[in-house]
Amino acid sequence: MFKTLVKSAAAVALGVSVLAMAPQAGAATALTTADSWYLGLVDDGIPSGAADQVGYINTLLGRPLSSGPTPVGTELYTRSGNGCGSCDPASSTGIGAPSIADPIDLGGGWDYLLAKYSNTGSHVWYVGALNGEVTVPLGNPLCTKGCGLSHVSLYNPDDNYVPEPGMLGLLGLGLVGLAAARRRRAA
Repeated sequence: MFKTLVKSAAAVALGVSVLAMAPQAGAATALTTADSWYLGLVDDGIPSGAADQVGYINTLLGRPLSSGPTPVGTELYTRSGNGCGSCDPASSTGIGAPSIADPIDLGGGWDYLLAKYSNTGSHVWYVGALNGEVTVPLGNPLCTKGCGLSHVSLYNPDDNYVPEPGMLGLLGLGLVGLAAARRRRAA
């Protein structure tokens, strides 16, 4: 009977692990400048690195809702009317998206997405309330020429986020380990 229990637990753990690794069905959320996640634009925002992008996001967050374009230094900041709850400041912990043409997997664990468009500006979205995959416009939606997407960066990872199927897989593997340990102790 014990062998049957261990085999059953192993089968459940394997099944849940396979489900955790399988692509999740559903369409990616398309981000636009008209949606409720859009925070605003940094015009002529040509960042030289992650620190500049963090500065852009935090300056944009500090602007009043529905304001701009407002000059700050050499950039023009236009803040949308959308809030983002507590709007934690962006940190320098950011990653570039692997491919700008593919949907970006948020994994449910990022606060901000910055899309940099050629030499025409950077758009910022609050993605902390979104899970799964998102897409961004491949061209700057507020530009008419030479406005292709240069790169996308994500900021403020949620270090405590564990996808639900993955957590269940870990639980199943833990149960198998406990069963094996109990069997060894009994022998």
